[in-house]
Amino acid sequence: AMAARIEEIPYVDTAAVHRRLMAGVQIDVTERVPFAVVDSDGHAAVVDHALRVLQAGEGTSPLPRLVVGKAISLQPGTFLGDASTRAMRDDDDALVAEHVLPVALAQDKYGQLIATMRGTGIRILLGYDDDLPKKIPLINPILAQLERKGRPIAAIDLRAPNTPVVVYKTR
Repeated sequence: AMAARIEEIPYVDTAAVHRRLMAGVQIDVTERVPFAVVDSDGHAAVVDHALRVLQAGEGTSPLPRLVVGKAISLQPGTFLGDASTRAMRDDDDALVAEHVLPVALAQDKYGQLIATMRGTGIRILLGYDDDLPKKIPLINPILAQLERKGRPIAAIDLRAPNTPVVVYKTR
C-alpha cells in the first residue's frame, strides 16, 4: 500500500518498499523523465514519454512542444489518453530517429502534422501520418541543399512526397 501511494506522485514511475532488520525500511524509487511540453487551450504541462502529466507549466529544459488543438485535462498525475497526443508523440519519435529535431509539433485544422525545426524555425508540412515514413527521410537532404543556397526558408511542404515544395521567406 505504501508503494502504491508513493507511485501516485507524478514524477515517480515505480516504487518498492523493503523491510530491513531492526525495524528499518528501504524505499527504492524510479523517476519519470520529462519528454515534452503539451500545450492545450492556453495551458501547458510537462509530460513523460508515457504521456503522464508530471507538472503544470512550462518546465525548465528545452523540451519539444506538442500543441494539441482541443482542450484536454492537464492535471498532474493523470495520463493523456487522446489519440492525437499519442500520435504526435509517436511522430516525434519517428522524426528524432531520423535525426530531425523539431522544437514543436502541431496539427492544422484538418489534422495534418506540422513540425517546426529547432533553431531555424522552418516549418515542415508533413500532412497525414499514413505515409510519414516516406516523408521523413526527405527532410535533412532538402535542408542541406537549401542551406547551401543561403536563401531564408519559411517552410518545406512534404504533403505530396513525390513533389516537395519549398516556400522562401519574403524580404
